[in-house]
Amino acid sequence: MEIFDAFDKNGIALGYDLIRGDSIPKGVYHKIVQIYTMDEKNRILITQRHPLKHFGYYWEITAGSVIKGEDELSAAVRELEEETGIKALKENLSLVQSFLGKTSIWYTYIHKVDMKNHVIQLCENETVDYRFISLDEFNHMVKTKQFPSPSLEYFKLYKDNFYSLYTSLLMK
Repeated sequence: MEIFDAFDKNGIALGYDLIRGDSIPKGVYHKIVQIYTMDEKNRILITQRHPLKHFGYYWEITAGSVIKGEDELSAAVRELEEETGIKALKENLSLVQSFLGKTSIWYTYIHKVDMKNHVIQLCENETVDYRFISLDEFNHMVKTKQFPSPSLEYFKLYKDNFYSLYTSLLMK
């Protein structure tokens, strides 16, 4: 059972818990993190969702809920390691943008990692495959809707910031 802190639309804690699977009252939100990982060749890591999950077999960017008592950066580091085996440092994550979803507040990050120092380890019951793709391939997958529809809708909200940060990381 996963437990989350409840927040208002401004990210202020409301002092009570939410439980995964229970309905979320109107005006109440939980936090979600999403992490774009770039390798040393400037490719973007995507993973394929487990077939038994909602949007099974769709490709996705690493993401997950912030659990009770956890901050966004700690959640991003945890989710990245749980779903891919990549160990990131908080200081290497750059916030792309935060935004309000229907029942969640999203925090989207990007970071660059040298994969010579890491091995992808997929999380059983979460993901079944992974790929590193070029920015052109990523853009094609966005256009051809190979990511879950909510992700595509949210991408429109932060795409300019994403491209700007991606470009800044090309030089590193």
